[in-house]
Parts: sequence; structure tokens; C-alpha cells
Amino acid sequence: MRRRDWKAVVRAAAFAAVLAANTVWLVGCATPQDSESLSERPWNTPQQWEHGLPSIMTEGR
Repeated sequence: MRRRDWKAVVRAAAFAAVLAANTVWLVGCATPQDSESLSERPWNTPQQWEHGLPSIMTEGR
């Protein structure tokens, strides 16, 4: 191949890489903003077995 042909290939590859990087950046890891992503309790709320007291002592509280 001639030198001009290699430059065209390098330019096309660079353009494709920039286009792919921009696509990944724009799409990203989008999180839905609707009620589908909401949970009933916060992520850091302790479970029943995490507070150290027997479950019989905490029933009805």
C-alpha cells in the first residue's frame, strides 16, 4: 500500500475509536428515575439478625 492509503486507514480507525468512545460516554450506566428503582427500606437498615438481641426480645416493638 502507498503511504496515502495508510493515512486514510489510520484516520478512519481514529474516527471509529472516537465515535465509539463518545457513544459509550453518552450511553453510560443510566439508572431509571421511576419508582422501579426505589426500595421499601434503605440499603443500610439492619436486618433482624444484625443487632445482637434475640428475636423474642424485640417482637412487638
